[in-house]
Amino acid sequence: MHDVHFEDLGHGITMIDAQLYRQGQVSTCLVEMAHEHANGGADRHQILCEAMMQLLIRRLRDHECALPEEEIRELLAPDVDLNAQGLEVWLDKAA
Repeated sequence: MHDVHFEDLGHGITMIDAQLYRQGQVSTCLVEMAHEHANGGADRHQILCEAMMQLLIRRLRDHECALPEEEIRELLAPDVDLNAQGLEVWLDKAA
């Protein structure tokens, strides 16, 4: 379990506020990505997986993650696959 820090960053903004804001940015990117690839045909799942993987790798690099890309992909693959499936269900219900 991780400690949650509520350190004040000034102007009443806490670390948890900043983390939630960044999560919202990622969620927005995922929604935009889903819409962009909604008509990807038979390759839609693979396209969504790769787009999501690239987004997450960029975020990890922003946080100075030094793991080799191959290892990152191996670690994230099950979650990326499941999240892409969820996006596809959401897209199909909206159609």
